[in-house]
Amino acid sequence: MPALADPAPSRSVLAPILLGLALVGLGTSALTLMLYLSPEAGSCGPGGGCDTVRTSSYSAFMGIPLPWLGLAYFGALVTTLLVPRLRRRAWLAVLATGGVAAGLTLLTLQAAVLGAWCPYCVVVDLCSLGAGLALAPELARPNLHLGPGPVLIGLGLGAAVPAALFTVLHVEPEPPVIGGPAPAIVTADPVEGQATIVEFVDFECPFCRQQHRRLARILGDYGERVRVEYRHMPLRMHAHAREAARYACCAQEQGRGKAMADALFARDALVEATCQECAEQIGLDPHALAECLASERPDAQLDEHAAVAQQAAVRRLPTCYVGERRFEGLQSEQTLRDAIEAAIARSGAPS
Repeated sequence: MPALADPAPSRSVLAPILLGLALVGLGTSALTLMLYLSPEAGSCGPGGGCDTVRTSSYSAFMGIPLPWLGLAYFGALVTTLLVPRLRRRAWLAVLATGGVAAGLTLLTLQAAVLGAWCPYCVVVDLCSLGAGLALAPELARPNLHLGPGPVLIGLGLGAAVPAALFTVLHVEPEPPVIGGPAPAIVTADPVEGQATIVEFVDFECPFCRQQHRRLARILGDYGERVRVEYRHMPLRMHAHAREAARYACCAQEQGRGKAMADALFARDALVEATCQECAEQIGLDPHALAECLASERPDAQLDEHAAVAQQAAVRRLPTCYVGERRFEGLQSEQTLRDAIEAAIARSGAPS
């Protein structure tokens, strides 16, 4: 009777594949986390897959950003592969099940729920799914062998794939555009001695929130020499953004638009109760507010803002005009301050 074939050759192929997937997933998770945390990375917009995924409610689990969970999963997998005594069937089953479940769930969310694909996330999810499936044979007979060759190959892939992704996909913030299709409020009837900032915002866009905080820290230095106008552009991917924008429009009718914007940007969950709390906080007339919200006026105002955004070819948020200089995406405080100084100088006001 012929001897059964030695499974070692297939195992020798499986080992570097598993380690490669784990290290690519680990490296790409680290890169994704860096992009999540970068103060200069990001904008919200209907065309940005990574930004759509990153700013969705599915980008964290129990308050923990998914890249942290990716680092934990792939870190545990790499450690398990490199330390033979950790390769117990129960632990391998946990890693296999978790990898397949997470990969399938997150790919399905991007395809069926968000309708947007983040290439970094897709790589991580495919690595998770592939690693989980590749672990299945180990549940029957743990027999992985990792020599120095597979380890070096895995390390190379773990560094090369994230680096290639970043090189191909990373886009630097666009420089300001002087002139261009600036909104009429910027170009018509300028106030002598006063610079105008027009912000296109969504109250649930995290990058709009960061930019608002940066501008708030700067504007205190300029007083009446700078005025801020908001044009609301609530995105459909943010569930409560439109209702928050309606509240802001109604607050503007009472001359409290900026105060309402400050209050809304300072809150996290912008459900209706939170918007009501913000209205009470800034002292809005509750009867006038209720009448406004029940009317079509805030929706008509939002339609006007959408038309202005379309005319100005606004593609992502935040977009702001400082004078006639246009900035897309999150900007540094120094960039904003320099633009304000230049706008004040052009307006004829002393800086």
